[in-house]
Amino acid sequence: MLENWLYWIPAVILVAIIIGSVKGAFTRGREGERGFSGGCLVGIVCAIALVAYYYFFGHLLFPPD
Repeated sequence: MLENWLYWIPAVILVAIIIGSVKGAFTRGREGERGFSGGCLVGIVCAIALVAYYYFFGHLLFPPD
């Protein structure tokens, strides 16, 4: 059970950050321009981190049969 929590908690955190940054990319900032550069950059980095986490850590924790 502990392994399942260790496996899913980072995914929930990273998905929340990705959703928040994508949402921020399509809303207007204080200056009236879209915050695409910062918001989407964070989302892309978190998406890459999510894929890397499950590619490396997932294979260690749940080795394929």
